[in-house]
Amino acid sequence: MFSVGSSPQGAMQPHGASPFSSARSDRSRAGTAMMPAAQEQQMQLVRQELHESLDAALSKRRELVQSLDQLTNQRQGPVGYGGQVSSRYDQPVSRATQQNLDDIDWRVARLMYCLDPKYNAVLDPAIAFEIQQKKSEDGISVWKWDVEAEIARRMPLLKQIGPSCGSTCLSMCLEYLGLPLNPCLIEERIHPYGTLDLGELPSTLARFARQLGFRAQHYNHGTMEHLAEHLRNGHAVILMLNYRKGTGHLVNLIGVERHNGDIVQLRIRNPWGFDERIEASEFLQEWHCMRQSRRSSIGCCFPVFDAAYAVVAAPDADSAANPLPAIGVSDWLHSASVDLLVHSANGLGGSFSTILGGHWLFGLGQFLGNLLGTLGGFGAYVLGNLLGLNMEFKGRELRGARASLQQASSVFRLASLLQVAGWCCSMMGGVLAACVRLITIPLVLPGELCAARDALRVQGRSASNSDTEKSRALRIGW
Repeated sequence: MFSVGSSPQGAMQPHGASPFSSARSDRSRAGTAMMPAAQEQQMQLVRQELHESLDAALSKRRELVQSLDQLTNQRQGPVGYGGQVSSRYDQPVSRATQQNLDDIDWRVARLMYCLDPKYNAVLDPAIAFEIQQKKSEDGISVWKWDVEAEIARRMPLLKQIGPSCGSTCLSMCLEYLGLPLNPCLIEERIHPYGTLDLGELPSTLARFARQLGFRAQHYNHGTMEHLAEHLRNGHAVILMLNYRKGTGHLVNLIGVERHNGDIVQLRIRNPWGFDERIEASEFLQEWHCMRQSRRSSIGCCFPVFDAAYAVVAAPDADSAANPLPAIGVSDWLHSASVDLLVHSANGLGGSFSTILGGHWLFGLGQFLGNLLGTLGGFGAYVLGNLLGLNMEFKGRELRGARASLQQASSVFRLASLLQVAGWCCSMMGGVLAACVRLITIPLVLPGELCAARDALRVQGRSASNSDTEKSRALRIGW
């Protein structure tokens, strides 16, 4: 056996072996005990230098962490850390973090497993169909939830100023689709009378969105499944309701909840400044057979339309593969009377904005066209809505009462007669409104297009000026 003093390896150990090694053999320990005093003193010096270096490194680390804490506290550090960088060092590191997998969206893998046919090749034929059906439903739910979550995440939550629910809803939809537009600029064009509320309709919002270059359409007689289909396609949906059984109110739809395949709740983004969930039964009562107001006997005498909504989609190159459904003729005629009346009445004030914008010739034509549209729209509303829709909606109520009370068949015949007569009057009012609209389009359209271009130019200037941006509707969340 060699001793440390006579071994070449032992002679170099103070410089080559680690003083902190716990794997030294008994022979090395014994050699250390027999180490000459000079070598032992040299080892102590090495240990002291090493400890001093480690203490200096730890002290420097503490200083750096404290500096980072101060910086993040001043600048409001990343969400979840409360501005404290040092708290990150105290958290345990998971296996996913070690492998840099924290940013992986595991829904992608789940979706592939559910919908890719290659993962069904080894299934037992006796149960393969049932398993594939369940996996397909699960995969579709994951995909649908992802789209709705993206809509809710990207669509801002704005609070309306005054009676401007429609302008605020459209502003939220346009920003979700990539065009931040001040709701005040929309309000000036489609609702020009300030606190005097003449109404904002889905058709008006869709028309203004088309003038900005988006794909947009309004619909009547909709169903909840129609709304869910538009959400799955990533479209923005604006609904008009007798909100809380009151006057007409426009809201944005951001999601639906299902139970056993049926829609049981709808999630809406209200321009009053909050999100909420509405039960499907309550929603249908507020959405169907809409009137000017359900809280007053006078407001109930002024029907508006049935299950109306607007859809706004991005003007992308994939519009041919994902087109918006065309509105049916009867559906368009159903709301044509009130659309013409309200749009033309608001257009009278909007024409002055066009004239003040320097387009005096187009603005004058817009004023004359809207004056004619207001007179013709009033006549069409009397025929199609006051007479037609009142009979049609009353027939629906009688049918519902008979279904619940099991009344005589004479009530059913009366309800059917009212519905048919009301539908015919509604269509005649819509035809009258369509004729007036065709006459007024050449006068009104140039001025409306000029107003839309002016809105885009003003928004471009205000976006580069932080002072004018303060006039934007109060943003309270995302």
